[in-house]
Amino acid sequence: MFTTKTGGTAIAPEQPRSKSEKTMPSIISKDLVVRGEFVSQGDMQVDGTIDGDVKSITIRIGDGGSVNGTITADSVLIAGTVTGKIHSKAIVIARTARVQAELWVDSLAIEAGARFEGACKRFAAESEAGEAKPSTPVRLAVAGGRSGDSYAAEE
Repeated sequence: MFTTKTGGTAIAPEQPRSKSEKTMPSIISKDLVVRGEFVSQGDMQVDGTIDGDVKSITIRIGDGGSVNGTITADSVLIAGTVTGKIHSKAIVIARTARVQAELWVDSLAIEAGARFEGACKRFAAESEAGEAKPSTPVRLAVAGGRSGDSYAAEE
């Protein structure tokens, strides 16, 4: 890209950070409403509103936050509102969350008091067979239930 010469020595642009380096999350603040596709190579905190698709390593949707669209991440923590689809290895739906979505997930935890309406399918099955089977088991943890119980996903 660009270099600057000072005294005959070239200064190269900053090298990209490795994935193991911790950085500050990208933040959509409480009073911000944004539309479009958002992609982050790190973590994202949503306290405002996103109308569009979001891709990140980790996505946290705060109490007042909302996402209307498709979320793709390794892990998703929802305390706010989500409408759309979620593709993630692990999803935690907190007691304050309101979720109306189709979930593709390996591990799902729903706290008592959370509201979830939608379908839940095993994430790995999508790549194995092109489409998940309705009876594919999903690891589900429900507050007040027994940890590790398996339930069949239904359409």
